[in-house]
Amino acid sequence: MLATFKETVKTLKDRKYGDVIVKKSVGQALWYWTKYLILMMGVVIIIAIAALTYYTPQLPKLATENLPDIEISLKDGKVGTTAPEPFIRGDANFSFILDTKGDPKELDNFKTGVLVLSDRVITKSETETRIIELKDVQDFSGNKELVVSWLKSNQTRLMLVGVVVAIFAVIILGGFFWVWQAIGFAFWSLVMFVASKLMKRPLPYVNVFKIVAYASVLSFLVKLITMFMGGSAQNIIPLGVFLFYTLSWIRNLNTK
Repeated sequence: MLATFKETVKTLKDRKYGDVIVKKSVGQALWYWTKYLILMMGVVIIIAIAALTYYTPQLPKLATENLPDIEISLKDGKVGTTAPEPFIRGDANFSFILDTKGDPKELDNFKTGVLVLSDRVITKSETETRIIELKDVQDFSGNKELVVSWLKSNQTRLMLVGVVVAIFAVIILGGFFWVWQAIGFAFWSLVMFVASKLMKRPLPYVNVFKIVAYASVLSFLVKLITMFMGGSAQNIIPLGVFLFYTLSWIRNLNTK
């Protein structure tokens, strides 16, 4: 990775680095960009693990302070509770409602939410409403003390599950991001392919694609820096950097 960092410094300084880029293969150009994506994914995973390490031991305390002191049970597909009904927590955007004698229409006043009735659970999102019948769900009983006790005795398991979920989530999201960026490279390569002809520096589409991939690394790094600035700067500055280096490398390319 050190060699990649050194190459990035060279690309920042050398307006004629396009001569080097076009000699590489498409795979090498994509791998150059991918290495930075993998690095960022690794950083995100490390941050997630650090957050899990810090917050997991605090879960019992958070549960003690925030969970209502009620008991809820399920027996023979029927919900029972010691909570005063209807038991409602949330706001107009999302609400949890426990009402064993309630009506499914209770969710109509909320954008999203969960409604627990005597024999079913209704979940409502912004796009759909789902009903889960409880007749086949195994009997259980739980209360605040039981939840707190479970959280205390399963901290290692929660950590491991959290780490595995974080790793898989980052890999999946990173994969989707890679595909989306590759599509973006193809689009911008077409734009720059036309621009190269207008600049009287015509290049094969493949060479333009490689230059776009390299310029996207600089844009990506700048975007990471400007993401904390907010406003339009976090989009305009990275785009400006991308256009500057792409057009500079094309303009200064040795076509002889």
